[in-house]
Amino acid sequence: MIAALIIGGLVGGVILAILGKSQIEAAFSSSTATLPDVELISSTVNDNTIPYTSGDENIEGTPVDVWKKDGITTDYNTWPSGDAIWDICRAIAIAEGYDTDNAAFRNNNPGDISDGASYFGSEFVDGSNITKFPDAYTGWTWLYSKVESHVNGKSKVFPQSFTITQVAKKYAARWEPWKNIVGRELSVNPDSTSFAQYVGTV
Repeated sequence: MIAALIIGGLVGGVILAILGKSQIEAAFSSSTATLPDVELISSTVNDNTIPYTSGDENIEGTPVDVWKKDGITTDYNTWPSGDAIWDICRAIAIAEGYDTDNAAFRNNNPGDISDGASYFGSEFVDGSNITKFPDAYTGWTWLYSKVESHVNGKSKVFPQSFTITQVAKKYAARWEPWKNIVGRELSVNPDSTSFAQYVGTV
């Protein structure tokens, strides 16, 4: 009798769990709010798990060689690195002033992007609602995914063929210094080089 009660309780619990999950999914599917898609990818360093998100396209993330999950500051040496996409993210962060105590750093948003603003909240800066990411970890991985989407030709906003200068004109209000800083940091001519060429996806 006791065994039957235990088995019955376990089966009932599984059924409730399944029903609960479907009800939660139904609630989100009927909601006007959208949540960022997140895929968990294991890093090759310290077994950290990095959630790669994208405010542009749903894409797969890739492991990175170096990841500093904690202690990210305005110091360039504390920023994530490890592949060519991280190089681009770091260059963009410098162009956006993440190495100073301005809005990009204050909002954990190294790309100074608006993606995710409706979900995380935002700050109105220079004519745009800049996403206030909950932590640097989220902001950096969101930027990584945005750049990865672009260089792999999956972005709806930035064609893969765009040069850095063309990206700058759509990306930044003050696009000329932005493209010059990014070009300098990557040691390329921004007028003739695309991020996809830098990464090697074209």
